[in-house]
Amino acid sequence: MTAGLLLAAALAARAHALSPMGREAADTLKALVRVDTTNPPGGEAGAAAVLAGVLAKAGVPYEVVESSPGRANLVARLKGDGSRRPLLLLAHLDVVGAEAARWSFPPFAGDEVDGAVRGRGSVDDKSMAAAFAAVMADLARRKVPLKRDVVFAATADEESGGALGVRWLLEHRPALLDAELALNEGGTTFSVGGKVRAVAVQVAEK
Repeated sequence: MTAGLLLAAALAARAHALSPMGREAADTLKALVRVDTTNPPGGEAGAAAVLAGVLAKAGVPYEVVESSPGRANLVARLKGDGSRRPLLLLAHLDVVGAEAARWSFPPFAGDEVDGAVRGRGSVDDKSMAAAFAAVMADLARRKVPLKRDVVFAATADEESGGALGVRWLLEHRPALLDAELALNEGGTTFSVGGKVRAVAVQVAEK
């Protein structure tokens, strides 16, 4: 969750203060939140299509792999010079359910209010997917020389254990996720009065 939490914290600043990459990430996050990917049933294909649009516009090669009808996993890759093994940027597109009656605003509206994007998945974990997509697009547009491939995977089914997401890819398309290092969700935030005051970065998990 680290990248997602960092993005959420960044959005606490006023919208005009965002960098172009930050604005792209925020707009992508809003679009992702508006796609209801409650798991079950998931339906991550719509969210994968949002990311595909961002990546295609920047010329980032990607593949959408369905483990089951509508259960989409998107994997994008920027090639490096091969001197180091790949880095994997991993996020998931499904969310847990949201009882609308218990929310003070529509959970899938994806509104931006006071510099923050609101809605189910805005932290766990669509913010991370949006941030990683923006990073991939920025690297591609600036033609940044890379020593290693950078792989971005936005997967299905994490909230139900990953059988149709990461686990399925590892069993059926392992080369897509082969990497030396991975960045994934983790860590936590500390809030006071509804404002994020600190972000704890998690560097490992057993």
